[in-house]
Amino acid sequence: IDGRPVNAFVGALPESQLRAFIDALLPNPSEIERRKALELLASGQTDAAISALRAALALNPANDPARWDLADALIAQASGGTATAATPLLDEARGLLDGVARTAQAEPRHRALSTRLNSMTLAADLPQRETLQERIAAHPADLQARLDLANLLISRGDYEPALEQLLEIAGRDRSFGDDIGRRTVLSVFELMAAQPERVAAYRRRLAALLNR
Repeated sequence: IDGRPVNAFVGALPESQLRAFIDALLPNPSEIERRKALELLASGQTDAAISALRAALALNPANDPARWDLADALIAQASGGTATAATPLLDEARGLLDGVARTAQAEPRHRALSTRLNSMTLAADLPQRETLQERIAAHPADLQARLDLANLLISRGDYEPALEQLLEIAGRDRSFGDDIGRRTVLSVFELMAAQPERVAAYRRRLAALLNR
């Protein structure tokens, strides 16, 4: 399914067992709605995709991939609107992520979406980018200013300059914020999944920094 093996068997099965095996792998109604939504997202029909994802969750509230897809779409929509319009979208996205099964909350995609959501929530109360840059220029060891700048950049989808700040934090003090520099770097890698070459380059930098 989607290019990945999900189940297998060895040897031959009677026809009845083989049919049951295949039936168990066929998409359920909730997954069918989710797949329709992904096609709509790919064609730029965001509003229709959001409706389809809400329908998928109405059919199966435990469909965590649909929760992530819907949260992702809402966060993306919120990033292009005003603060007033963004608030209900971000609130809904937070509710979706909170509803993901506890065992799935350790998944990289969940952590990445939580990082983007938290950054967008924090951004409303953060100083302007220029102000934070001036603070860092005056006091390079101001790790809180670096973290605030990284969160502001993440909220805007400017991931590479955010990574520069996060790597600086991780390099200066691993204990700051319970190693928040390194932990946030890993979440940003997931947000940049569509840029594997850039992620690989930053992974090498992170590894070199941590092993020096």
